[in-house]
Amino acid sequence: MKSLFPGATVIDVAKRPLERGGSLVAGERLWVLIQNQDGTYHIKELKPYVDAALTKYLSQADPYERVEDLRRIYWPGINPSIYGLVEVSGKKYWIREKKVEVLSYKNRAEEDEARIYMANIIGLTQAQQQDGPKLLEGISKDPERFKDAVKKYVKDYLGLAGLSME
Repeated sequence: MKSLFPGATVIDVAKRPLERGGSLVAGERLWVLIQNQDGTYHIKELKPYVDAALTKYLSQADPYERVEDLRRIYWPGINPSIYGLVEVSGKKYWIREKKVEVLSYKNRAEEDEARIYMANIIGLTQAQQQDGPKLLEGISKDPERFKDAVKKYVKDYLGLAGLSME
């Protein structure tokens, strides 16, 4: 584990339960607490890498190439160390830093502009998924129901995020 974090001290490793989170990938989730040489602490999460479901039907690119494609398509210009793929004891893991980010805006108009931008990116991504057109049709039929569902989701998510900070 230490070889993953050169120049840093591994303080602790914890296995996170799978009761929560956006991914239902079977297997352990590891959180690694490290301290850099400058004294700062960071939590790194390792999640087991699983081949794409399409692998059962069609040969896929090498996992490391796929990560590069994901970065190029979804995260252009993002520092590659933010989200990557590593190998530990012969197993591949997704690795990323766990952190709380708080966005601050100069005014309400800037905040609204950011929300519209993020919603657009999410919408474009969902529209490209297999059930994207069906989702759009459902939203079009009853936009108020969709808005209410999103509000409930955000409220529940923020509640869980608040609990995780306690």
